[in-house]
Amino acid sequence: MSKIDKTLDTVIDVGANLGDWSVAIATLIDPKKIIAYEPIPEIFIKLISNTSDYNNILCKQSAIGSFVGNIDINAFSSHQLSSVLNLQNRGYDIHNIIGDNPKIINVPITTLDDDLENYDDISILKVDVQGYEAEVFKGGQQVLHKTRFLITEIYYQPYYNGALDFGDLFNLITSLAPLKLLGISEPHCLPSGIPIWADAIFARK
Repeated sequence: MSKIDKTLDTVIDVGANLGDWSVAIATLIDPKKIIAYEPIPEIFIKLISNTSDYNNILCKQSAIGSFVGNIDINAFSSHQLSSVLNLQNRGYDIHNIIGDNPKIINVPITTLDDDLENYDDISILKVDVQGYEAEVFKGGQQVLHKTRFLITEIYYQPYYNGALDFGDLFNLITSLAPLKLLGISEPHCLPSGIPIWADAIFARK
């Protein structure tokens, strides 16, 4: 990160969960502002607590998608699996969760373009929304054009209903904004060695 650590201004964390990523960025790079979005009320309370020592982290209780209003979200006790989309049976198997039936919670939802319209430059946009990435990007086309680096979770073997695989998500991202793929993390794999998901980094051309 040495090439960009002096120029980081606004960092966006979509799907902040407990705030680990936001705190790591605040600690290692110290950008001017980090905006962390988390829609689930009880997780949001923990996010607020976990980031309270960092004045540059602003937490917002909202889902991010392609419209403004409210939406139902599947909230699991294994909270990292919570998603607007329904988890398929193979997702339960992959994560070895038994009897963890989600609570359906109605939460506010907005778009990146609506919420960030007053920001001229986004240093880093990180998106981790358990298969709902396509809707985030559809509602954030202007933001994508203002983004220098995009970090997003990708699926080789989607296990949420309606989630795009990596090829389709790549095509969507590159059709919406002038972003190029820089690299992909080591994938998480099934015991058989089949890759399931990873993180991809895109940069503005």
